[in-house]
Amino acid sequence: MINPNNFTFDIHQKMRENNVLLAFTGEFDMKIINALITSVKLKLVEVEEAARIQKKVYNVMVDCLETIFHSYETAQRKNASYNSFSIFTLSRDAGFYYLISGNYIFNDTMEARKKQIDKINALNTDGKKALFRDYIVDDTIADQDSDLAMLNIAIKSGNVLGYEFKKVDANNSFYIFQVKIKIL
Repeated sequence: MINPNNFTFDIHQKMRENNVLLAFTGEFDMKIINALITSVKLKLVEVEEAARIQKKVYNVMVDCLETIFHSYETAQRKNASYNSFSIFTLSRDAGFYYLISGNYIFNDTMEARKKQIDKINALNTDGKKALFRDYIVDDTIADQDSDLAMLNIAIKSGNVLGYEFKKVDANNSFYIFQVKIKIL
C-alpha cells in the first residue's frame, strides 16, 4: 500500500522542482474552469511583472481550458461513459511558461487531432494569421471549433504546439498538450 504521507510529499517535491504554479486534476466543468482562471490570474499578478506576459499566459490558458471542456462535451454526446478525468498545470522556468493539459480522447479522433496540430505547427506566423482570418471569414472551412482555438493558441504563444498520445486501451488514449510561452 502507498504511504499517503510519502506520496504527498513526493508530489509536492516534484511540483517545486518543476516550478509548478498551479495544478488541477479531475473533471472540468464551468465552475472549475472559472476557479482555475481566477487562481491563475491572481498567481500571475504575484509572479510576473510584465502585464503583457500575464495577459498572454492568461489568454492561452483560457483557450486551453475551453478546448478541454469542449472536447469533453463532444465526447459525452458520443458516449455517456466517457472518462472525463483531465489535468492542467501551469509552470515556469527562467525562460518560459508551460501550460500542459491532458485528457482522454477516443482513438478514432487521434489522427485528426495530430493532423490539425501538425498543420498549424508547419505554418509560419504570417501563415497562421492568414489561416485564422480565413476561419473567421468562412467558418465552414474549420473542421471543428478546436481548429480556431488551437490556431489562436499557436499565434498567441509564438511557439510550436507540443503533443503526445498515450494509448490506454483499444478505444481511448490520453492526450497531452503542451504550450510554451517565452518570458521576455
